[in-house]
Amino acid sequence: MKYLLWIFSLCCFILSTQAQGQTCTPAKTGNPCSSSSRSPSLNLGAGNPIHLMSGNKFQQEDDLWMRLSGLEIVRYYNSFSSTPSVMGVGWQSSYTTQLFPFKHNWQIILDDGQRVMFHPPDGLQAQAIEHHQGYLLHDNTHWKWITPQGLIRTFDANGYLIEVFIPGFPTIYIQRAEKDAPALISSISSGDETLRYYYHRTPQGVVLQKIDSPIGSYFYDYDIPVGHQHYRLTKLTRPDGWIKQYLYEPEKQAGNPYLLTGISITTPTNKTTRINEWRYNTEGLANYSHTLGYDALFIDYAKLAKQHNQESHTIVRSQQGLQTHIKGIIKKGHFLLTEVTGDGCYLCPRVGTKASYNEDGFMTFINGYHIQRNRQNKVQQIRFEHPLWGIIQLDYDLNGIPQKWHSQYTDKQNIRFPDTYELTDKPTADASLYLEIQDKALIFKNNLNLNQNNSKDNLQQTLILSNTSKNQHLWSQQRHYSQEGLLLKEDFDFPLLKKTIHNSYLYDNRHRLVASEQTINGITQHFYYQWALSGQNNAYAIDKQTTVPVIIRDKQGLPLVYNDWQLRYGSHKRISEVSKNNQLYARYDYDKLGRRIQKETSNTTTTFSYASGKLVSEKQINHCSTHNKQPCSTLTRQRDYIYSGLMLVAFTDTVIDKEGKRTQQLFYVHNDHLGQVN
Repeated sequence: MKYLLWIFSLCCFILSTQAQGQTCTPAKTGNPCSSSSRSPSLNLGAGNPIHLMSGNKFQQEDDLWMRLSGLEIVRYYNSFSSTPSVMGVGWQSSYTTQLFPFKHNWQIILDDGQRVMFHPPDGLQAQAIEHHQGYLLHDNTHWKWITPQGLIRTFDANGYLIEVFIPGFPTIYIQRAEKDAPALISSISSGDETLRYYYHRTPQGVVLQKIDSPIGSYFYDYDIPVGHQHYRLTKLTRPDGWIKQYLYEPEKQAGNPYLLTGISITTPTNKTTRINEWRYNTEGLANYSHTLGYDALFIDYAKLAKQHNQESHTIVRSQQGLQTHIKGIIKKGHFLLTEVTGDGCYLCPRVGTKASYNEDGFMTFINGYHIQRNRQNKVQQIRFEHPLWGIIQLDYDLNGIPQKWHSQYTDKQNIRFPDTYELTDKPTADASLYLEIQDKALIFKNNLNLNQNNSKDNLQQTLILSNTSKNQHLWSQQRHYSQEGLLLKEDFDFPLLKKTIHNSYLYDNRHRLVASEQTINGITQHFYYQWALSGQNNAYAIDKQTTVPVIIRDKQGLPLVYNDWQLRYGSHKRISEVSKNNQLYARYDYDKLGRRIQKETSNTTTTFSYASGKLVSEKQINHCSTHNKQPCSTLTRQRDYIYSGLMLVAFTDTVIDKEGKRTQQLFYVHNDHLGQVN
């Protein structure tokens, strides 16, 4: 069940809608590791990062991480951006997203330089050319950009951002300066918190000098290169006394003094460390990247793509001479990744990736998944090969909703949607001994019933577990979701234990969890999470106590060290050994399909057995070892799993002592209709 539901999630990711109506030159600025579109997009960045098709150096600096009010201070640098701003040439900051009503296509330029295109308005509405990017709506006063995720940005008559609504956060209000400078932000407020902006005016222009925030003031310094007219950002001083210097070294800039060549940080005790270095070729393309603690990358743009259907080829070399080849193509105004081969490099696209697209730039193949689309570029069918089930095919209706699936070992299986997603598999003979599946309930043979009750839009979901023989309410769960499927809050009630749990969650505009709150019987804890551009978790805090895990990864992003733990990998990139403080802790073996078949520690050996693609049994045997201080024993434990179709519904635990006596216990697994264990 979970495997197929993962496939459905992948297919929802693949689903795209309208083709673009007009070809344009692709935007060379913006984060190459992410896209503002909800259509599939593959990483095109390397290093910290550099766009591997355009050569743009992109940098994101998080001065103030998003707070519970939704306020943040984030700066973005694009080496291809030559436009002066209040933060210097090439730099933009949060809340500078702007609407441009051009004649042929309206467009929005995001803070980070990405571009969103819209058809010209039809009355009071304008649809994004890529349907999943939402639409513009005029409310008789202002234009609002509304996305399917529920994010709403409001623009004034000049196209400047004045209001942001993020689901789960208070509304953010942006105040502009006097009429002669409407582009200048004076303050940004949300809830009880405010950011205040202060500027320095000179004959050469206006620059942002200071931002007052709830945690203190941020100061920004600038200079003007000799022989030039515009400012460039040189330094940030944070409220805690840490300083970041932005370097512009002529010998690495190929004649352009505004190209960022490095970053260094200075502690409050005046210890300075350089953390980044970049270089550029004579065409202004970034061709070198080095991040402290990682291998340097040398980038050769062997073949550049500049217009529709042109292909590109970029070669990334390490200091050891290892090469990674990245190929791409331009389709309908988009840079698209087609193939990655070679040895792999730091934060590069994953080696082995292979993709193809139709003439409208919509994905038709990705790493073994074949995607068939209709004339509107909606998905009709997805085919892929499963290591056990052979070819699996998923069919969709005209609205992109999955209808049925089948494999060479199964008949066509219909997919129906009552209150939630459910595969219409019939229970196996074994499973029917343990439960009965009804439309909105699971009836277990141990007198426990799990009832499900969802709202019509599925944004509120309730589960209730009860004991019918004793007429007891044992447990309940209520969850609330946003329109894009993000869990916003959940409540648990255990009446017999007199225990209640309330959890609430907050996300940033990239749908990453940034804060959560948990209240257990009236006692509340707060959790905060910090993320890197690569999508990895940098740190977390519990009630203001921050933990920064030590994680060392290989070039493909696999962790090699996690705090005191060391990991080694074998074939299929599966973990083969785990050590703690350099002492072997566990060893793992796998079959040719990549499934774990044995785990060995100093005390035990556990073997795993499979049937029809499912784990059906695991057996644990104690054994003697010089590291085992406990007495040796022939005690054996065995666990056997029972399924209804693909859903785990029960398991038995059997203990066999040294005399051969068997003791068995039966455990029921309570799932919702998605197959998720509750």
